[in-house]
Amino acid sequence: MSAFLGPIHTWLYGKVIFQNGLVNAIAEMAEEKNWLSEEIDVHKFGELEEGSLEDICDPMNIHGWLQERVSLVERKLAYLVTELTKAAPERMTEIAECAYRFGRENGIREKMSVSDVYRYLETKLLNGMPCDHVNEIVEQDEEKIIWQQVTDIHRSYWDEADGNVEKFYVIKERLMEGIVEESGHRINVRGNVYELR
Repeated sequence: MSAFLGPIHTWLYGKVIFQNGLVNAIAEMAEEKNWLSEEIDVHKFGELEEGSLEDICDPMNIHGWLQERVSLVERKLAYLVTELTKAAPERMTEIAECAYRFGRENGIREKMSVSDVYRYLETKLLNGMPCDHVNEIVEQDEEKIIWQQVTDIHRSYWDEADGNVEKFYVIKERLMEGIVEESGHRINVRGNVYELR
């Protein structure tokens, strides 16, 4: 990444904001259901600054500044879900449904081509930094796109939270299903292989 603020930085920060919104939606649901105890500190890792990226980032270290924000929202999600489900694993179902609702609220509102839907997902889902090369398209035509996650950049955050990264993938799948619900396409997930049809 360059030392100058460019479209790729804005694109990545938009993904950070989206995941932070998901975390906030889960926290709000947990509060409404009285799941939050004094032991669960939803602000443990801090909060994202508000404002436009050019006003809040460190222009001398854009890459480092963005990496810190990626780590912040990844830690928040892993910690919150782990803490909420530690004593009550059944809460995972409602957390996944919250992710689905958040996806629908922020999803596609019209019919789109499969490649446009894939690009839309790429503007929302946080998969580390662009240099991490997390996803690799393995098949693509007008009817479908199949891609494989070749690197698991989320596991370390869930390990740090003493959590199970599989919960992240349950959340991600429901989130994606919500995003594409009104697009006329469907997501099928088999392990680390994703098919958009």
